[in-house]
Amino acid sequence: MKKKTENLVLALFLIFLGYFFGDISVKIKESKKPTLPKEGTATQPDNAKTPFPDLKTLHQDLRKGRVKYVIDGDTIILQNREKVRYIGIDAPERGGCWYETAKRYNQRLVAGQTIQLEKDKSNRDRYQRLLRYVYLEKTNPPQRIFVNLELIKAGLAQAKEYKPDTKYHHLFSEAEKVARQNKLGLWSNQCAP
Repeated sequence: MKKKTENLVLALFLIFLGYFFGDISVKIKESKKPTLPKEGTATQPDNAKTPFPDLKTLHQDLRKGRVKYVIDGDTIILQNREKVRYIGIDAPERGGCWYETAKRYNQRLVAGQTIQLEKDKSNRDRYQRLLRYVYLEKTNPPQRIFVNLELIKAGLAQAKEYKPDTKYHHLFSEAEKVARQNKLGLWSNQCAP
C-alpha cells in the first residue's frame, strides 16, 4: 500500500511540474511503453497492428491547424473556428473528477500551437466536430507528440473505441493498461488535487 501511495504522489508531482515548468512529459515506469517513431520512419511497435504514420508521406488525410482554444481534455477549437474532437479517447467532462487537470494538460500540449490532424474513416461526429488524431511537432528537443496517446498515458483520458474510427485503438488500450497499473490520474481512485 505504501508503494502505491508513493507512485501516486510521484505521478501527481510530475504532472504538477509539467504544468508549471513546461515539461509536459510524464515518466512512467514500465517496459512496454508505446512510443512514436522518429521522423521519416514507419516502424511498428510491439503488438501493433497498424504502424504510426510517417507524417511526411501523409498528404490527403493530414492537415495542419493552429489551436485557438482548448475546450477540455479531448476537444479544441482551431483558428479557423473548426471544433476538433480527438478520436479514440474520452476525457472527463466539466464538473467531473480530473476535468480541470485533463484540460490544463491538454492546454500545455497544444494551446497556441500548430498541430497536424489525421483523419480516420469518419470526418465529423453528430455535433459536427472534426474527428481527428492530433500530432504536435516540437523542435527543441526534436520530438513528435501523439496528443491523443499522451492524454491516455498520463491517466487523463480513457481509451474509447468509436467505430469505425479504430485505427490506433490497440495502442490506446495498451497505454490505458499501463496508466491503470500505475494508478495514474483517473485510475488513482481519487479526485484531482
